[in-house]
Amino acid sequence: MLGNRTFINVYVAEKLSSPCILGVLGLDCSCRPEVLGLDYSCRPGVLGLDFVVLESLDWIVVVLESLDLIAVVVLESFDWIVIVLESLDWIAVVVLKSLDWIAVVVLKCLDWIAVVLESLDWIAVVVLQSLDWIAVSKHQITLKLCQLSEADLLEGGYVGDTDDT
Repeated sequence: MLGNRTFINVYVAEKLSSPCILGVLGLDCSCRPEVLGLDYSCRPGVLGLDFVVLESLDWIVVVLESLDLIAVVVLESFDWIVIVLESLDWIAVVVLKSLDWIAVVVLKCLDWIAVVLESLDWIAVVVLQSLDWIAVSKHQITLKLCQLSEADLLEGGYVGDTDDT
């Protein structure tokens, strides 16, 4: 099911109700460790964790079923970390170190998009689509609120006036 992908390590905790590897590289797969002939009993310290490393693409996929955590992906060559928490309606948390992105968070249930760009001295950019406003916060700047249409946002957005005092 995984084609010619290369597995380096797979760690599975015995405490998981049904230890398996799910959705590796976006594929619809469910593979129990014993099917792969893996011995994970020698790793008692790894609790509630399925851990897959694919050497050729530097992917690490972690499935924590007991925490409803669907995937944690680390793509080392691009310094990506992606986390999906389905039960909390989190879509993604992304850390892209090479571009100095700290976090991009989308919360479906609250219609939040939050971005933190450290290198640009931004603390937070928050878009609340359902309330149709944007809040911007910088090091010594409080929140700026404005009413915007969706067309305005698509045309380049607005970060509000700044005041360093």
